[in-house]
Parts: sequence; structure tokens; C-alpha cells
Amino acid sequence: MNSNAPYCRPWVTAFLMSIGMLTMMALCSRQLAAQVESRQKTTEGKPQPANPLTDAQQQTQTRAETVPQTPSNQQESKKQIQRPDNPKDPKKKVEIPAPENLILDTDDGVRLKCTYFAPPKTEGAEPKPVLPFILLHDWDGDRRQLLGYASFLQRAGHAAIVPDLRGHGESIEVTGAAKTIDFRKFRKSDVMSAQKDIERCKKFLVQQHNKGDLNVDLLCLVAVGETSVLAVQWTLNDWFAFPAKNPQGIKQGQDVKALMLISPVRKLAGISMIPNLSHPMFSGANGPAMPMLVMWGASEESAKESEAIAEMLEKSRPNVSGIENPSERTEQATFFRVPIEKYRFSGLEMMERERVENLWPYVSNLLFEKKVIAHAKDFPWVSREPKSDEDQE
Repeated sequence: MNSNAPYCRPWVTAFLMSIGMLTMMALCSRQLAAQVESRQKTTEGKPQPANPLTDAQQQTQTRAETVPQTPSNQQESKKQIQRPDNPKDPKKKVEIPAPENLILDTDDGVRLKCTYFAPPKTEGAEPKPVLPFILLHDWDGDRRQLLGYASFLQRAGHAAIVPDLRGHGESIEVTGAAKTIDFRKFRKSDVMSAQKDIERCKKFLVQQHNKGDLNVDLLCLVAVGETSVLAVQWTLNDWFAFPAKNPQGIKQGQDVKALMLISPVRKLAGISMIPNLSHPMFSGANGPAMPMLVMWGASEESAKESEAIAEMLEKSRPNVSGIENPSERTEQATFFRVPIEKYRFSGLEMMERERVENLWPYVSNLLFEKKVIAHAKDFPWVSREPKSDEDQE
């Protein structure tokens, strides 16, 4: 026995290893079959979760729409938002203008560098509402952060202007001043004066409005990070601080119809947005509230702040969680929260490039298509050209 042992061991070892491998393969097959069967039972007759969201988010019941979506209506959203790229009539020609770099002078002399994406021109197509967008980069960034999303909105049939806010990027010159400006050296008053940059962008859009290229009464704002504080403040100013009518009867304010905040934080240079969010215009406490969407990456440093802001906004908004029909639920909702847990991207990273498949079409369709374009007939285009003395007579 001992003399034959060396010759027996390899054979026995190989035999035992084969048995072990077969056993493991059988166990894996059983586990896989059990998982497939379990998923089939769980999802039978139910929509699958959307690509950007987690199952837990889909199951959460909130006081606002929690962005449920299926693969089928993902495709529907993509078709709706990408009108010029996918015209139903192949005979219609679509011309997408090249981005235009602009220099806009503000009231206080800042030479604002911007990029403007004019709306597509479609021959033979039925006119559709063109939404104007102002896209605001994060406070320590520049307009390059949002040029990709601006191009996406343009291809969707809209117009977008993306400025370098004062002291950022190329917007560092002031008329008549020898020195350049730097946002890192701004005092609180300098930070708040950046609202004049937003106002100057709107004045430019009013000029495009008077040409008939867009409807400024359907204005939408998108802001990233700390700049969300400025966007909220300026939106309030547009609605309440500025007169809705001038002596000639031309509408001047109350134009913002939707606001998207990406990874918002509470404060910018010590200035808090929380008091402004308490206003009925945002809270919906005493009536309809402005449609809003808050999106953030669940793994980023400011995630808790963004989530707290979202919870505050949805607290007094209509509770739509009990509405079973997804279309009706979206129609009734005025606030949408989009926390991205499936991917380790910040909100800024998701806006710089379309890193998450279908995310841009999804959020844009949810807020801008469903909440603004769907009600565009309530805000018809009206010229804002100043009337001459003869017209007034």
C-alpha cells in the first residue's frame, strides 16, 4: 500500500476536485434559477425601475413626485424632448445654429462673456413653443460646466444662454476699470450683485423674444451648487421686486415658469436661501407653487444639504403619492426630487456630461415639457417692443 500511494494520490486528488467543481456548479445553477424565479414573481405585472434610480427610491412614498419611470416611458420621454433630432416628417429640414459667443454689458459695467444657443430652425414644421433657458454654473466654476446641457436643450428645440458670472471664467473685465475682478475676493454685496448678470441675460432673451425666436414668458432657470442661492433670490425679484407692468403696459417680470436646482446648498457667502424658500411662491403654502426639480448625487459632500432643501420644498406641496396613475400623478405634482444613488457622480458631474443614460431627457421632460410646455397656451407670445407715441395715441 505504501509503495503505491504516490501513484494513487494524483488520481484521487483529481477525482475529488472534479466532484467539488460539479457540486459548486450545481449549487450556482440552483441559486441563479431561484433569483430569476424570484425576480419574475416580483416584477410580474409591474413596471421596471428607471435606469437612474434605485429600487428603494421607487418604493418610497413622498409628498411630491418621486420620479418613477419605466423603460417604455423612458423612450417616450426621449422622443418628446428630442424633437429636432427625430422629426416625424423626414421632408422637414432642421437647421441647428452654431453656438454664439457674446459680450453683454451689465448695468454696473461688467463685461459679461456668454455663449448663446439659438433655437433650431425647422422648415415646414408646425410652430412649437420655444423655451428660453438661463443656465448658471457653480460659484467656483465657469460656463463650460453647462455647455453640453445647453446643446442638448438646443437640440430639443429650445434656446439657452450660459454666462460666465462676474469674476468667473472670462467675465473679469469692468468698463473703465484698470483691474480685473475675481470672485474669490468678493464681499457679500459683490456676490449679490451677480443677480445683475442674470437680469442682463434675460434682457438679451427679451430681444430674441421680440424677434419671434422664443417666448420669454416661458423662462426656465437651471442653477448648480451655491449659485442656486442666487437663482432663488433672482426668481423672487423677477416676480415681486420688479413691476409686472411698466407705464406703457409692457410686461417686464413674472416670467420664470420653472426652476431646476442641481446639488443646491443652503448658503452662498453667508447668504441663506432658506428664508426665500419659505415664500409661498416656492412652498405652495397658499396656492399653486412654481414647478421645481432638485437633483443631486447621493454620494457627494453636499448630499445632506440638498436632501434637506428638497424635503423643505415638498413639505407643503400637494401630496400626490396616493395617485396610482403615473401620468396623473406627474400632472398633479409641482415638485420633483431626483437623488441619484446608483452612480457615484456629483450633480455637477452629471450636468457637465451626460454620464447617466437618459437622465437629461428624463429630468427635462419631467419638469420643462410636462410643467411648462404643457401649459404654454396660457402664456401666449406678446411683443415687448416699446410702443411709439403714435401707437399710444
